[in-house]
Amino acid sequence: MVGSLELLCESLIYISRAREPSRTPLHLREIVEESWTLVSLDRDARAIGFTNSLNDATEEQVLGDPDRLTQVFVNLLRNAVDALDTGTGPRGSIRVSHEIIEREGARWISVRITDDGPGIDPAVLPRLFEPFASTRLDSHGTGLGLAVAEGIIKEHGGVLIAGNRPGPDTGAIFEVVLPVKDCPLFEPSESCPSP
Repeated sequence: MVGSLELLCESLIYISRAREPSRTPLHLREIVEESWTLVSLDRDARAIGFTNSLNDATEEQVLGDPDRLTQVFVNLLRNAVDALDTGTGPRGSIRVSHEIIEREGARWISVRITDDGPGIDPAVLPRLFEPFASTRLDSHGTGLGLAVAEGIIKEHGGVLIAGNRPGPDTGAIFEVVLPVKDCPLFEPSESCPSP
């Protein structure tokens, strides 16, 4: 049974990567807003405080596939909502913020999704992006969302990082790091080192 599920998972991930992604200049604020709208329709998120602090005026854009990047942010926001589910419905807050990183002459945008839920189990964290790594075996998903999200971000020349909030505050942080528009994507480039 487990072997069959693993084969199914590998097939689904392959399908998600089979189509060449488009390369459209995008402002990530719009992608995040659309993703939150979709998550709000799918989950009972009315009691959750949501803040998208990505700046409309920022000139930084990424080159990417809007549908695939929306899929990434929908998965990450769904996970945050599910982490805030107290049994009587989701409660708490989710914040999306960004930072511009310059490393070895390349510019990157780091988008962080932070929640104030219980955080990620440290035992699960090292294999979080593996298929079916979640400890939540319920009706909320297939266990493939983070594996697929990581694959999409890699296709876009970026990285997806997960961790827990530092200090006394609880909660998880997912960080999407993507090269900005002036950095060539999808091809190795000396001017675009890894973040």
